Amino acid sequence: MSDINEIRPFPAVRAQRDCPVRVALTAGERKTLKKRIRGAKTPYRDRLRAQIVLAGARGRDNARIARDLRVSVDTARKWRGRFAARAKAVTAPAVCRGGR
Repeated sequence: MSDINEIRPFPAVRAQRDCPVRVALTAGERKTLKKRIRGAKTPYRDRLRAQIVLAGARGRDNARIARDLRVSVDTARKWRGRFAARAKAVTAPAVCRGGR
């Protein structure tokens, strides 16, 4: 008989929300985002979102992005994920989408 203390728990698995979403930018998208960051009349929220996406494209993790930009990790995760989901939806074939 095995003792209950001998039973090993399942290996720790990183939660899906902790895994950063891969952000791939085209040259045009990168240029547009950099322009938003430098724009004098760009609203702060748009500038911050552009900085998050560019940092994600450089390969930085969400915790570092959040620390560098002084936002929460949830904010970095949200905007990085939204940009990646939008880009994925644009490149998805038409048969994958619902509708008539």
